[in-house]
Amino acid sequence: MIQHIFLDMDNTLLSPDGSISAKNISVIKNSPIPVSLVSARAPFEMQFAIHDLDLNTTQVAFNGGLIYKPQLKG
Repeated sequence: MIQHIFLDMDNTLLSPDGSISAKNISVIKNSPIPVSLVSARAPFEMQFAIHDLDLNTTQVAFNGGLIYKPQLKG
């Protein structure tokens, strides 16, 4: 059974214009399985996707050089 989903951002989750499709947002927000982003990007470059997807799980930045839990802003 799948227990966690890890998604790359560039050329995978993100469209060529750097956006996330409405369908992907809906599917990820409604997933019963936790989702984490894994990226070469810095955390501040990942923040828009974390926010848009309402992620509260641990995230991976700098190609695994930093594993962190984002602070949600109210």
